[in-house]
Amino acid sequence: MSELTPLLAFGAHPDDLEFGVGGIIAQATAAGRPVHCVICSRGEASTHGTPAERTAEAAQAATLLGATHEFIELAGDAHLEITTPHAIALAALIRRHRPGIVLAPSLVENQHPDHARLGRLVRDATRLARYGGLAELQALPAHACAALLYYALSTDAEPKDITPILIDVSAPAVLTAWTAAMAAHVSQHQTRDYSRLLLSLLFFLPLLVPLLVLPLFILHLLFLPLPLLLLLFPHLLLLLLLFLLLLLFLLFSCLCFFSSSASFSCHCCSSSSASSSPCMSALRAG
Repeated sequence: MSELTPLLAFGAHPDDLEFGVGGIIAQATAAGRPVHCVICSRGEASTHGTPAERTAEAAQAATLLGATHEFIELAGDAHLEITTPHAIALAALIRRHRPGIVLAPSLVENQHPDHARLGRLVRDATRLARYGGLAELQALPAHACAALLYYALSTDAEPKDITPILIDVSAPAVLTAWTAAMAAHVSQHQTRDYSRLLLSLLFFLPLLVPLLVLPLFILHLLFLPLPLLLLLFPHLLLLLLLFLLLLLFLLFSCLCFFSSSASFSCHCCSSSSASSSPCMSALRAG
């Protein structure tokens, strides 16, 4: 059995990786893949939590996920800029850790400018890491990553023109580790319980699929010949009843889980899901 290549995950803030791809990291480490987390600020601009508190929370969260971690100074929270020296610094980390897979924030802008900027820096860094003649990186051998995947920290950061890669993270051990890692960021739960919000999204959004498919199926039945339609009438009534029950269940679930969480205003939000079990999405590199 071949050895699993390392996974290198980049986050702009101390909680981004746990809330964005914590389930994927937990699953990777459980499978024996080495994972190293690179955090590019200490949350200096946060409304809640001091840099020291957030640094400690990130360290605990990485341990719970089974990953190693480090902080790199790139001008600090809310001051990240797309510059060549920053890209070269990240390229040096890529050469040092030699990952097969790299995770970075989506290139689509959302509520925090650091997210998309870091995504672009990591994209450039994976390219610079391959260039053997780059003077600033001569001390480390060139390295080409097998895959660069992006993750979205909020629904508005998801590209609209691609199909995401969905990864099943429903294994109990993975969910336990992931939930514990999110809970480690105590300072970020002062306004709302983001762990509960994220897990509720992953569990209940997949139920929207039958809500979309069932009306199309009913419309299809209406174009059947009348004798056949009358024959299927009892089944049609049953489908309508199931449709209504599912709709009521979704409405009740939304009231229970989102009544205290009206918006995704914090920079540590969820990836979306579209499968029948808790999943996280990794967006393909463009």
